[in-house]
Amino acid sequence: MDPLSLSASIAGLLSLSLEVTKILTNFFSIVKSASSEASSLVTEVTALSHVLETLFEILRSDDPEVTTFNEQSVLCSIISACQEHIGSLFKTIMKLRSVKTEGVLGRLAWPYKKEDCLNRVQILHRYVQTLQVLLIKSNQSLLSQASDMVATKLEE
Repeated sequence: MDPLSLSASIAGLLSLSLEVTKILTNFFSIVKSASSEASSLVTEVTALSHVLETLFEILRSDDPEVTTFNEQSVLCSIISACQEHIGSLFKTIMKLRSVKTEGVLGRLAWPYKKEDCLNRVQILHRYVQTLQVLLIKSNQSLLSQASDMVATKLEE
């Protein structure tokens, strides 16, 4: 996958992440008594958005003639999995757009049980951490290698 295509995927994911953040932030501004797990979800989606912005800028500045990413590269794999997760989250929270009630009635609109919400927070946190490590390394050869090759190198 060329950097332009990967950048487009990241831009789409970034847009969706920002929309999820907007919906959740709006919900929490109305329902002040929302759970702490729910607010952790906003924090993780916001962190993901910031990492994606940085990654997008780096890919935009790379020379597309030099760098390509195969479908099994670490970066492509993480972006793909993250797209699925954020897409699922977006579909679930769409109904929160219309919540106008504070207090108990507003909290009843929250679509996740505590354990489910914590699980989503943990998954998003892992995506953010993995992308941050890739950014810190920002070694094009590592980012474009197949994920199984990277795993082998990490085991050495």
